[in-house]
Amino acid sequence: MFLQLFSLPLVAFSSKKAAILCLHDIGGKGKYALKTREFQKLIKKIVQGKKKNLWQVLSFRDWLQSKEKKPTIVLTFDDGYLSLKKKVWPTLKKYNLGATFYIYLNRYQKNSEFYSFLRELPNQIEVGSHSLSHSDLSKPKQDSVQFYRELLFSRLELENRIGKPVVSFAWPYGSYSESRKKAAMAAGYLWQVSTDSKIEVFRPKKQIYARFTLNRGKALKQFSEIVNKLLSSSFAKLPEGSSTRTN
Repeated sequence: MFLQLFSLPLVAFSSKKAAILCLHDIGGKGKYALKTREFQKLIKKIVQGKKKNLWQVLSFRDWLQSKEKKPTIVLTFDDGYLSLKKKVWPTLKKYNLGATFYIYLNRYQKNSEFYSFLRELPNQIEVGSHSLSHSDLSKPKQDSVQFYRELLFSRLELENRIGKPVVSFAWPYGSYSESRKKAAMAAGYLWQVSTDSKIEVFRPKKQIYARFTLNRGKALKQFSEIVNKLLSSSFAKLPEGSSTRTN
């Protein structure tokens, strides 16, 4: 189901681009919770493309810091479901894939074993903040104590609980504004993600990047459409004999 590109080593990448995927629970209920089998099929497709050298798979932070222009799949998982520990991480570990886990702090008590799990993850897994309470941050006043607790306190306390730097922030519900983006920067975040559904191009001074949200029962089709966009936009010139057909 991938864009077919041949003689890839002969083609120059036009720029550093990524398809940043937003996933949530695995095996649970709701329109954003992928079925376990659906998730496993998705990962197999991602691994197949990686083996064919169509793309690399990195955390959000590692993509931003990478010097390679190879097309990139960035896996992000929002909300901190227990399936991260039981299903997601074992699968990522098996295939040596990077990813970013966005956690909202109030989901678990401070002494929860879940934070021990996050603390022990290797560097290929980034842990980012998804706010304190997963509130819609377009609603509280920007100069309110609540707003800054959602941004600043969530970062500082998450760092304290996992013993690692927290450098990126995922806006709950994708709700943000230009002024609130600047407030997140002031709270110490280097980068942010939304849910604006587009292929992203790295820019040195860019702070916020869009993600594609995958839905239950539709994720495989969505992924095929997304990677076709990623690959067709990532090459300065397609080689002779190339095709953009899916199979």
